[in-house]
Amino acid sequence: MKRLALLAVPALLLLLHACGSASKHYTVTGIMPDSSTDGTPVYLVDYHIDNGTRVDSTVVENGRFLFEGTVEGDSIRRISAASGRLYANFILEGGDITLEMTDPYSATGTPLNEELGKWQQALAALDARTDDSIAAMNGDSRLTPEERNLRMEALRDAYYTEWTSLTLRTMADNDNAVGTFAAWRLAQDIYGSDLFDTLYGQMSERTRSFGPIASLAKMHDRVVSTRVGKPFTDFTVEKGNPDGTAASLSDYVGRGKWVLVDFWASWCGPCRAEMPNLREAYARYGGEQFDILGVAVWDTRQATLEAMEEEQLPWPSIIDAGAVPADLYGINGIPHLILFAPDGTIAARGLRGEQVQRKLEEVLAE
Repeated sequence: MKRLALLAVPALLLLLHACGSASKHYTVTGIMPDSSTDGTPVYLVDYHIDNGTRVDSTVVENGRFLFEGTVEGDSIRRISAASGRLYANFILEGGDITLEMTDPYSATGTPLNEELGKWQQALAALDARTDDSIAAMNGDSRLTPEERNLRMEALRDAYYTEWTSLTLRTMADNDNAVGTFAAWRLAQDIYGSDLFDTLYGQMSERTRSFGPIASLAKMHDRVVSTRVGKPFTDFTVEKGNPDGTAASLSDYVGRGKWVLVDFWASWCGPCRAEMPNLREAYARYGGEQFDILGVAVWDTRQATLEAMEEEQLPWPSIIDAGAVPADLYGINGIPHLILFAPDGTIAARGLRGEQVQRKLEEVLAE
């Protein structure tokens, strides 16, 4: 994407140091949408520790809450309500900070939070303009499907280009936690590509040690080792078969068939929505040359078995796999589909919807 090419911008110099070392007093005042949360806890989460650790808590009273203390420099924090539905990201620094818990980026009152807000407002304006353009394009009955697809692709490229430009500018202009936050957002989008190496190589040690970026670096290495063209990485689940016996990826992959592996979970709505498409592919191509394998991750055994019965899945499954397969293949969201060639080489990954049919037509025609 054009967005990714912008990483070559020379301004990408991430020397992200704390702004001073003297301790400063802070208050963080949070405003809840109503009084229904009175008496419930809210948590202060520090992302610099283990990718997100609760370091303080307080209780909502009369629709408000307060955190108070001292801080050296600046750091990225999150306030999370007990329900998990309300949260706010902000920069913890000296001064009086106010948060509206209905908006994840509403922090005001201190210089870095104002700067963070400007970036988020610019991104929100970009989103709104893009949504308007999509609506206008979809409402234009004069466009053929092919024309609409071409315009959508151009619009997507333009969006990613501007998104990246805004983020790179924020990173270059902020030698502080705001720049770290922007680096984190961009790193999430490009890990697994060579461009992540470019970004990572220009980060300071402080930024590299920031919990989420350190985790993304590990995820990046896993994705790189399981890119298209790489041999499959095997794993074994002790009770991975529905009958409770052990199951391995190598029981299916690398045995002379094209195998489409569907990493999914019973609770995942998009995973369930993808099932009809997979059933169609299985009905059309399943046989001597092609098979599908389901791998249930991040789910309970019973929930998976119930979902398999509800969906009437005709292909084999490895269940109760936990996080192991996702970690090995650098998967942080499902559904995630990986197509393996007959020799076990990774032929494609991240396929969805019509991409599945097109890819199978291509490889099976060979």
